[in-house]
Amino acid sequence: MIKPGVPAPGFVKRIGAIVDERRRTEFRSLDSAELVNRLTDARMPFGWTVNPYRGCEFGCRYCYARPTHGYLGHANPEEFEQRIYVKRADDGRLVARLRKARESGEEVAIGTATDPYQPAEGRFGVTRSVLEAVRRVPGLRVGITTKVEAMPSATYFPQATDLKFSFMLLGWSSGTGEASSPSPRMRRCFAASSPGRRAPISAWPPWPS
Repeated sequence: MIKPGVPAPGFVKRIGAIVDERRRTEFRSLDSAELVNRLTDARMPFGWTVNPYRGCEFGCRYCYARPTHGYLGHANPEEFEQRIYVKRADDGRLVARLRKARESGEEVAIGTATDPYQPAEGRFGVTRSVLEAVRRVPGLRVGITTKVEAMPSATYFPQATDLKFSFMLLGWSSGTGEASSPSPRMRRCFAASSPGRRAPISAWPPWPS
């Protein structure tokens, strides 16, 4: 049971020092034994997940991941975008986990809970380090979901990589904080599409008409 304002026992020793502060947002390090997590829910179309950050600067009002900040001791919903945790993990273990994912044949989904290209990525580069590890494990099935158009092109990855880009299209008017407008994301989606490379478009949440 989550106690408001108290980190869950599994997080107490993992929460590190403040590593940056910008405007109203505080960034702390978070030690992670595994950055690539195994998913056992058969209802999902992927078997592994990677979320380089806990919390997200975009602050989408509809985000289903908001309640997970309670495990870190945050009771105020706004702290989801005001208290960001930067995950750190060993590079060797990261590559080893990706190899296990490749052996399973299941997709590694990057950005299932928080956007891997939120503004913090420009300073901390956690997503970049994950993708560098992906390049070392050709043959992976990888999906990346983001609201940001500034992401690597398909040519960055080995041709053997089964790659899927998913772009969320909602913009400022739908409560997505600092996310860019949909138009650049649409252009990036078309640019990312190529033979053997998928770039689906996701419209979320589905507002009632």
